[in-house]
Amino acid sequence: LEGPYKSFIDFLERVPLQTSQANQHIVSRKVIELLIQTGAFDKFGINRATLFTNMEGAIEFAQNKKDEAKFGQVSLFGDTEAIFPDFEFTQMPELDRTEQLRIEKELIGFYFSGHPLDDFRELWDQYVKLDTSNLEDAAPGNYTIIGILKSIKSITDKTGKIMAFGTLEDYRGEVELAFFGEVWADCRDKLKQGDVVAMRGRFDTKRGRPGLQVSAALSSVELKEESRLADLVSPVQASAGDSFAGQFLEPYREAWEQTATLDLSNPAASTEENHTLIGYITGLRRHTTKNQKEMAFADLEDFRGRIDLVFFDRCWEVNQDKITEKNCAAVRGRLDRSRDRLSFIVSSVLDLGKLRRNAAKTAAQKTENGDAFDMASNVQKKSYSELHIRLHKSAAENEANLYPLRNFLIDNPGSAQVFIHVPVVNADNGSTEKSQTNETEKVIRTAAQLSAATDSERLAVLKSCEVVAEVWGA
Repeated sequence: LEGPYKSFIDFLERVPLQTSQANQHIVSRKVIELLIQTGAFDKFGINRATLFTNMEGAIEFAQNKKDEAKFGQVSLFGDTEAIFPDFEFTQMPELDRTEQLRIEKELIGFYFSGHPLDDFRELWDQYVKLDTSNLEDAAPGNYTIIGILKSIKSITDKTGKIMAFGTLEDYRGEVELAFFGEVWADCRDKLKQGDVVAMRGRFDTKRGRPGLQVSAALSSVELKEESRLADLVSPVQASAGDSFAGQFLEPYREAWEQTATLDLSNPAASTEENHTLIGYITGLRRHTTKNQKEMAFADLEDFRGRIDLVFFDRCWEVNQDKITEKNCAAVRGRLDRSRDRLSFIVSSVLDLGKLRRNAAKTAAQKTENGDAFDMASNVQKKSYSELHIRLHKSAAENEANLYPLRNFLIDNPGSAQVFIHVPVVNADNGSTEKSQTNETEKVIRTAAQLSAATDSERLAVLKSCEVVAEVWGA
């Protein structure tokens, strides 16, 4: 009836603080404490720590003022202001915002005045594509998540290895986390329950419950560093359900399609034990055995899924220079079903470049044998044994301009021989008059070969290179 409350003291003066025959419903100290800690009085400009510290004194002040008015003890001038000057608050430093929000969630079950993720909202909007409110329908794949580490607990498995399980909460919901082996060893000292963290990992539902197997993590402090976040997250990875490995494996797709023999979307279903894998190494962990021999474990991903690789000491000794983290690799080996978690024991590392070249030649031969029909566009492709590329006169002025052409030749191997036509200017310095110039052309047969099946789209890509003046086949 008297309008909005004007201050904390005004609130205390107007609400019932003691029982009476007329009104049995009082505002208890516990209720006032909850209102302070959940931000109900924030608009009055006095921080929560100050209100909480002064609560008892303010309640006593307000009640005394009510009692004096009730029993008619007023000043000679007929008011109470002379007896009760304004209440003076003892000022206290404000609590950390994270602590304020934690108290809100603890007391009322939800965040009231904000959310711990608000400082990272732009990053969350940009990179987090896993909908934690509907994990059952989420596509398996690699995701980056940013949220509050709600719980974390380490355990020791049957083999004596330490691992951890936890829960991460964001704006939408929660997702369970699993940390294995070296990943947990790398993360455990920087992950604190209640902190905002970022993680990257593989999401799936194969273990019966939706969860994320973590491969890397950033602490709350690291998350604020742009360079650290860039290492954890890539634009391609941020696409929902996209394979993080796919962007790196794309140049080897033909080799993967022709050579890889294990479906990593469901490797346990394979009836064969020996396989060839082609994929991207997302993690690599070296380990020294009790016999002081070095072995290694790695995570390999392809277009369909992932699997753990095991390199025993002899294999690792021979191949350690061929396997590096964040690079593609081809391996031969066998499935190991003896452990709780399916893995792949590597026996040899294959030459990925050679597999790629062989796959390109096989595809080119199929094309030349009459398979050069584009079913998608219903247009017959033209096959060439030679491709000729004429450069502009200015091609040599800036070496960087030649890089797109060079990269195209490398990324599209085949059986068609490539000839580069380079304009050459010869000066005739023997003339008695002004020096005369004669333009000629030098033809260079390159070591690179392109795919024999070259449609108009591929020729258009070649022609789009800044240094290219003309392209034709023969």
